[in-house]
Amino acid sequence: MIISAMIVAVAGGVSGIALWLHRQGSEKTPLFLPGVYICVAQNEFCRIDDTLVIRRNRLQEDNYSVTRTTSFVRIREGKKDFPEYQQRQWNGEYQVAKCRLISSNEADTVLYYPDRNRVSKAGFYYEKIE
Repeated sequence: MIISAMIVAVAGGVSGIALWLHRQGSEKTPLFLPGVYICVAQNEFCRIDDTLVIRRNRLQEDNYSVTRTTSFVRIREGKKDFPEYQQRQWNGEYQVAKCRLISSNEADTVLYYPDRNRVSKAGFYYEKIE
């Protein structure tokens, strides 16, 4: 009788701790957000190779630096032009409740999909490679 009561008490304690840890974990920024994400888009007029590098600025904060590198190749009359390159960098803050990274000084937003571990920006979806 005493042993079964102890088992019930321990099981209740363990489930309470698991619930508390789950709640604490869901309020924190996921640790796997930073990384390198790529997107390739192509049609008959152009090919775009886009890379987002997201790095955490400080370990204990939700501040990130985002570097976007784009290679754009025009296709004219079936022939590829020389690649055009562009790189932009900005800093932003991750909003956990809305799963988005918002620029602190520009009109840039990166949406994060934790269940798929990918991001999107301006209608383009990026897969995590690193």
